[in-house]
Amino acid sequence: MDGPWSNAPALRGRATKVEVDLSIATVARYQWGVITRAQLLSAGLAASTISRRVDRGTLDRLHDGVYAVGHRELRDEGHMLAAVLRGGPGTTLGFWSAAVLLRMAVGLRHPVDVIVTGQRGRSAVGVRVHRMPLAAYECTTRHRIPVTTPARTVADLASVLPSDRLEDLVERTLRLRMTSVSLLRAAVRGRGHTGSVALSSWLDERHPETHRTRSKLERWMLPLIRRGGLPRPAVNVWFPELEYEVDLLWPASKLVVELDSWGFHGDPVAFEQDRRRTADLMAIGYRVLRFTERQIKGEPEWVIARLRANLGDPRPPSGRD
Repeated sequence: MDGPWSNAPALRGRATKVEVDLSIATVARYQWGVITRAQLLSAGLAASTISRRVDRGTLDRLHDGVYAVGHRELRDEGHMLAAVLRGGPGTTLGFWSAAVLLRMAVGLRHPVDVIVTGQRGRSAVGVRVHRMPLAAYECTTRHRIPVTTPARTVADLASVLPSDRLEDLVERTLRLRMTSVSLLRAAVRGRGHTGSVALSSWLDERHPETHRTRSKLERWMLPLIRRGGLPRPAVNVWFPELEYEVDLLWPASKLVVELDSWGFHGDPVAFEQDRRRTADLMAIGYRVLRFTERQIKGEPEWVIARLRANLGDPRPPSGRD
């Protein structure tokens, strides 16, 4: 099953109650404990049986046509997906709810925010519907839930968050490299509301894409790589499947290098996110090396030796700093 609207596995012939219940459990487990009426019918339940299970409490109605299987003690992801499923295909998690799912922010608020295009769908208890245009490139999927990209999420929140809270959110999102200044500028361009204009001005003033610490590390590292006779890497590469950017990449060797400084990676959230990024990259087949400012400046030959070993270059270090 590739998405939240995938039906339960088709059952051939006459299904037993055990087979039906197994099919329902499989879908609900994949969907954070929630299931739609269409999926229940597809699994083999009659409409009258759905009503009886609701009465008995084995299905708990969350929204029109959306149920929790067995109980309402859902994780945040379950409540978010239930709100998306209520809207049907094309509904996308947005605003603060998207920020929480993307781990740009913490603390899910209710109602859950979803975005729909066109005129369909209305807000209800537990769900706030925003009708607005949403391009395909502004959407992604996280934990099997359709959600706006980090840049689009920031652009939407610019219309509702106070400036100081928005700036804190943007700083953290950039520090964790979940998006870039150029993507944020593109997301807020032409939006017109006061918040997006203020955010655009703030981005112009701060220029975090040329953050001194990060660019300084790159300025030290690239000449070191050149002096070591190693192939030049691609710099600041965006991984769309992971929704973030890496510092240096050798695509042919599937090697990523991240350059760490205490100022850029020193807070607890950034520390945890760095480890998550490493695990994510390794899961899709990349090796990851991390070098600190002290190592780049104080142990350049060791840095080159580690790079050479991981790039498959057997030559010894050049002996030059």
